[in-house]
Amino acid sequence: MCDAGFCRSGNYHEAIGFYGSQFARRRARALVGYSEALYYVLWEAENACAAKEKCQTDADLDVAELPLDDQGSKQMSWVDLLTIGTGCNAQCLSDATAFISYVNSHATQVQALTGYPPRYLLPARASVYADPSIQKAAPLYRQIRPILEKADTPTALKLDQTLRTYGATLDHNLPAPPAP
Repeated sequence: MCDAGFCRSGNYHEAIGFYGSQFARRRARALVGYSEALYYVLWEAENACAAKEKCQTDADLDVAELPLDDQGSKQMSWVDLLTIGTGCNAQCLSDATAFISYVNSHATQVQALTGYPPRYLLPARASVYADPSIQKAAPLYRQIRPILEKADTPTALKLDQTLRTYGATLDHNLPAPPAP
């Protein structure tokens, strides 16, 4: 449902925040993306829109899971993680463990997520979503949390490689994007 060349443009795809900024300016009715895309919508509204443009704010936005087919959907959620290498010595293990504890603490996550505009990263700690400072600074987390609670995290050997192969096949079979 995009204007010709708008959705399949490498130029736009590589421009960080481009689609979020266009959505903020009401040049699209929907924005499909990772939760972090909300940051670019709100950044644009706060920092680049003139008052007369009436850009979208978080009060204008709703979050919904993306239906994957006519039979309904099972939302997927990706998880970032921290690991410790097998060659880590005692000091390394102590340092790595301390860092992981710090990053994963409730206080650190709240601090990281309450800036403005909020980053709308998805913390793995359920308690963070209920924190009053998070709910005040980033109200869309209230809509995101129930979606995440039902989500599945896909896992498989060589999943990244398999998905990239599927993506390359789709790109090959779709019409080429127009030249810039």
